[in-house]
Order: sequence, then structure tokens, then C-alpha cells
Amino acid sequence: MFKKAKHGLPSALALGLGAILALPAGAQEAPKEDGILEEIIVTATKRDLSLQEVPLSINAISGEVLEQFSISNFYDMDIPGVNIAQGGMNDNAFIRGIGQSSGNFGFENSAPYYIDGVYYGRARGTRLAWLDPERVEVIKGPVPTYLGKNASAGGISIISRRPTEQAEGYLNISQEFEHNETSATGAVSGPLGDGLRVRLAAKYRDLRDGWMTNTYTDVEEPMQKDLLFRLSAEMDLADNFSAYAKLETVNAEWEGRNTQQFNCAPTALVDSAFEDCEFNETRALHFDPANHPTGLWDRDLPVGTNFINDFDYVGGALTLTWELPGATITSTTAYYDFDNSFFADASHSTFDRAMANFEERFNQFSQEARIQSNGDGALDWLAGVYYDTNDNVNSTKNSLPAAMGMIVLRDNDEEADSLGLFGEIGYSFTEQLRAVVGGRYSEYDKDNVYDQEIRVGLIPGAPYTDAMVAGAATFTIPNSQSDSKFQPSVGLEWRPNEDSMYFATYKQGFKAGGLDHQATANNAERQRIEAEEVEAFEVGAKWTLAGGAARLNAAYFWGNYTNLQVSLFDPIATAFVTSNAGEATTQGVEVDAQWALNENFQIGAYLSWLNAEYDDYQGVNCYLNPVQTEAEGCVTLLDANGNPTGSRGQDLSGTPLQFAPDISGTVNLDYQAPFGKGMEFFGTLSLFFTDDYQITANGDPDLVQDGYSKLDLRLGLGASDQRWQVALVGRNLTDKKIFEWASDTPLGGGASHFGLLKRTRQIALQAVMRFGG
Repeated sequence: MFKKAKHGLPSALALGLGAILALPAGAQEAPKEDGILEEIIVTATKRDLSLQEVPLSINAISGEVLEQFSISNFYDMDIPGVNIAQGGMNDNAFIRGIGQSSGNFGFENSAPYYIDGVYYGRARGTRLAWLDPERVEVIKGPVPTYLGKNASAGGISIISRRPTEQAEGYLNISQEFEHNETSATGAVSGPLGDGLRVRLAAKYRDLRDGWMTNTYTDVEEPMQKDLLFRLSAEMDLADNFSAYAKLETVNAEWEGRNTQQFNCAPTALVDSAFEDCEFNETRALHFDPANHPTGLWDRDLPVGTNFINDFDYVGGALTLTWELPGATITSTTAYYDFDNSFFADASHSTFDRAMANFEERFNQFSQEARIQSNGDGALDWLAGVYYDTNDNVNSTKNSLPAAMGMIVLRDNDEEADSLGLFGEIGYSFTEQLRAVVGGRYSEYDKDNVYDQEIRVGLIPGAPYTDAMVAGAATFTIPNSQSDSKFQPSVGLEWRPNEDSMYFATYKQGFKAGGLDHQATANNAERQRIEAEEVEAFEVGAKWTLAGGAARLNAAYFWGNYTNLQVSLFDPIATAFVTSNAGEATTQGVEVDAQWALNENFQIGAYLSWLNAEYDDYQGVNCYLNPVQTEAEGCVTLLDANGNPTGSRGQDLSGTPLQFAPDISGTVNLDYQAPFGKGMEFFGTLSLFFTDDYQITANGDPDLVQDGYSKLDLRLGLGASDQRWQVALVGRNLTDKKIFEWASDTPLGGGASHFGLLKRTRQIALQAVMRFGG
């Protein structure tokens, strides 16, 4: 049977400190000169409110903190109870154990991204990296009224910096030495005449030596290059009417990847001269185009290639704001599209058993309009409508020369529309007591045509169109899926005084169903995946203490999910298979606090206790390395009449969800003090710790990330007026080897695993210059 991950923190010191104090990762703000904490403003409720006023669990990370630690993408963030990392083909985003770990382009995230209020449901939203962010808000738990579409686990909101009234700008340059990475981010902002303000931001990042060595080619991998631009403008069209517009582009290129084989059995298909089968900083992959048909891939692939990823994005948005007496009307119109091209050695070896190419083209048009009261008086309200439409075209090509001598082609052409109506009414019975009732009605429609073609008789070096003939399992399936749901929410807030708030909420969340884009059988019903639904409760309290020098927040949450959408990689079919788990429950306690001991020293931490398990998840694929036995829970499955189906599976009811450690947290220490004339010394120490957690959804006991502690440190000197800073930045100083994701090796007969290694220790020299303002 499944072996549950071990419990216990990797650091007793971290547990002791975390139990006393808890601070959201990255949320620390420098204390004012009098030792009073700066106020943190968030927009998660569609209003600018103090974090202490919002009846939600939110991790708020300022853009300043992201810049200080040279955090260049979501993968570098450490937030207790949250996992954002690379996956098999898409990227993972999990909040409180709920998320989407999938290479299946037919499904959206359960924890979607919102960039300046615009919905980004595709996993590639993580590849947009960071460009001039004001802050990042991670909202935990379903929030149907404010976030809305598909946010059954919560949402990740990125707010960009806006144009400014005064001329200002900055340049942040960093050189990382361990992996030879150079990055530069800058922006200029200010007025261009009466009523017009503009901002231009750009970022360049070049990672030349990765954190892994390909022993077969003697190349340091991965190599990455990002180039991002954004032009934004704010215009005062009238005294009470304004517009905000932006246009942005992203080009991200990857060559080589951080994957490797480990836990190899004696029968594993590896070359022991190059692959040691240990989870470390080496890998052994090699591609020779002579082993494959010609003309299969529309790209030049030299010998030695094992991974290429090109991501091109362009997008824009227009927000109009009309201030009326007692209310505000806001309209946001947005469009974006991206092309994602992805080539990889799917066998993760030197034997050229499987090469895969994925092409994803996606575009979305969206429109949201809302009207909300200005919050004065006992009654406040919000009402709005949301619509989007998108096209999702993708293709997969798998070349299996040594393994099966065939080509597998899969194509999808999907069109989807969604509509949402949302609203909220809040009423203050007294100055202390307030009740809120809200909800969202959502409709979704998806239409897809799935084509699968098998070509057998592969002849290396010959044109694949001429040398191969159609084989079995070739078919076309037109399919559709429609879902609708009303998601109510109610809440009660009690503020006995200006320094404390207590809240309780009940909410229902919803994530639309989808159509499988990697189907392996000619079965339209099997392609349809049911909608994911959740009922959630949360109670919490927020206190401001010591005259504003300290904060203490705590919350208990509980959520019951039905038809949880779960994705598993099938290494035999080389496809991600998505299905519905019957039921899962996630519950826990989160505590955070922050204390400015004086004007120089600040301390804080964050502690998350999480219990996230499947209540009902049967018929799950058995794990393969080593092959799961009947004694370990892999049994013959029965049909509805109790007859054997011929397939084998397991029952994971009562076992942990993915990326759901029992305990995780952070401890942060921040110090700054005068140093000489007109200068200051500063230092920030951040410790992240986590318990063990399961990496995949099939309960493989060998795919468990052991508990660890990870240390970051920033030390430097700068001008007292913040005009310049020079700092030494260290990340993952303990040089922990951490899984981002892992699974059984494709077409390896269950003889090994492959995994992605999270970036190892980094040491960087950073210079920041500011002007104007």
C-alpha cells in the first residue's frame, strides 16, 4: 500500500521560531523611522484596502522584495502552503494541496494567474516572468466574487507598477556567479503633458551556464534568455474619467533542461558510463537526428539537442474608470496571444528512444465591466459581468524509433467561451459588525476536434510521410463540453476596535470541466472531464499590536472538493491522463506575524499546518518503479457489475495530495542601520522550511520530497535616501537538491524515474540605481 510521507520538520529551530512568529514570505516591509510597520495595501477585493482590513488569507510580496533577492520568475518564490514550479510539459501551481500538474493543454489551472486584473488560466502564465511588478498577491482558497473564473484553489495576482506623476526611474543590474547569469531590469516613468503619464519598462536576462552538467555533451544546462518590454500610459480624459492602457511583449528561450534519471533498476535503459542514476547535478541526454525520419520537425536540430523551448507572447489591455457620485464604473478590455514551442528528449537518456515536439498556440479576448459603491455609509455593493473567448490550437509529435518504430501525431483545435455574472452586498449593522453576501454565476462552453494518427514502419533518415503507413488507433473525435454553476459566498466581520478584526466565511468554488487533449482511445465520453467543485469555510483574526509595531494574523480553513481534476503521466502511452478524483479534503491553520523591534530591526515568520488528503480516489494507475504489487495495493479493477475489467489500479483514498506538506513556514530577519555619512548598512536573512510531501498523484513512495530547510541572505550598503544600493545576494545557500516534479521514465519499462532539479545555490552581486521621484 501507499507509504505516507514522514512527518517532522527538518529544523527544530525553524519549528520553534515558526510557532512563535509567522510572516508571509516576502511580505516584510521596512519599518518607519519610529519603528511602526508600514501599511500593506492589497487589491484582492477589487478595492485598495489594508491587508489587515481584508477578510481573506493573502500572501502579499512587494516588488521591492522581489527585486532585492533577484527573483526573476515564480519558480524562485518560497511561500508556505504554495508550490509553483516546472512540471512535465506545463507548469505547476498548487495552493493548499489543490492545483493542476499536467501536460494536458485541455485544462486550466485551479490556481490561475491574474495580471493587472486579466485572467490567465494557462499554465504558461508562469513563463511571463517578472517585469516591473508593484506586488504579487497570493489569495488562498476559493474567492468566486473577486477572482471568479476557475479559481477553485485561489489565485495568483500580479499588479504592475503604474505611470507616475513625477519623473522617476531605476536600473537593477545583477550578475550571478554560480550559473553565470546576467540580468538587467529598468523603467522610466513620468508625465508627458497635462493629464498624460507614461511608463516604459524592460528586462533582459541571460543564463549562460545552468545548474546541471550534461555528461554526454559536456554542456552546462539549462541555458535561458528572456527579453520583456512593457509600455503603459494613464490618461485623465475628464475630471472623473480616466484610462489606463498597456502593451507588452515577452520572448523566452530555453536550451537544455534540468531533468535526469534516478532510482534506476538493473534493467534501466541508461549508459552507466555517463548516467549515475543519482538525483544530483548531472544528467546524460543526447539526440541524433539520423535516428529519426526527416521532415518531421519544422526546425533545425543539431546532434546533441535534447531540449528547446521558445515562448513568444504579446498582449495589451485598456482599463476605463468613471467616477460617479457614490460609485465607480470600471471596464477592462484585454487581448493576448502566445506561441509556445517545446522540443524534448522524452526518454531522458542517451538512447534516442523517444523524442517529442509540442506546439501550442493560444489567444484570448476578455471583457469585464463592474460598478461598485464608494464604501461610504452602512451599505456597500459590487456588481459586474465578465466574458472571454479563446482559441487553443496545439499539436504533439512523438517519434519512437528504437522503442516502437512509429510516429504518434495528436492535434487539437479548440474554441471556448465563458460568461460570468457576479455581485456582492455588504451591510454594517454597527460600526463593529458587518455581513457580506455575494456570488457568481458562470457558464462555460468548449468545442474541440481531436485528431490522432499513428504511423508505423519508421525508417531512420527517410521522410516520415513516404516511409510510414497509417497504423491502428488512428481516429478523429469532435467533442464538446458545457458547464454552469452558481457559486455563493457569505461572510461575517467583527471589528471590536480599530486594531482587531475577526471574520468567518463560507464559499463555493468551481472549475469548469475540460476535454482531454492527449486522449489515447477513440472514446468521446472518456475525453470529457467533469467540473471540479468545492465547499469551503474559513475563520480568522487579524490584530495590530504594540501601537502599530507588530501584527498577528491567524486563520483556520476547511475545503471539501468533489470531482477534483487530477493529472497523471502515463509513461507507456507517453501522455498525461486527466481524470476526476471522487472527493478530497484540505484543511489547516495558518499563522503569521511581524514585529518591528525598533527602527533598525524587524523579525517575522509564517507557519502553515496543512492536512490535504483524498477521501475517495479509486482506480488510479499503479506506479511502475519498481512495479507495484498486489500486496502494495495494485489490484485488478472491477466494473459496475463486479466483473474483472482486465485493467489494474489502486485505491488512494486516505492518502496525501500532491505538494501538500503537513508543515511549512518561513522565518525572516531584517536589519538596517546608518553607516557613515549618508549611507546605511542592510541585511535580510530568510529561512524557508518544509516537511516531506508527495510529488505525484499516483502515491509512488519513491517520489516523495524529503523535508528540507533553505536559506537566503542579502547584505549590502546603500544611500540613506535609497538612490543607490550595492548588495551581495545568496539564494539556497544550503545548496539543497529539491524536486520540482518527477515521474516514471517513459518507455523505460518502469525501470527508472526522471525528475526536475530545482535551481541550486546562487551567489550574485547586485547594483540598484534610482533617480527622480
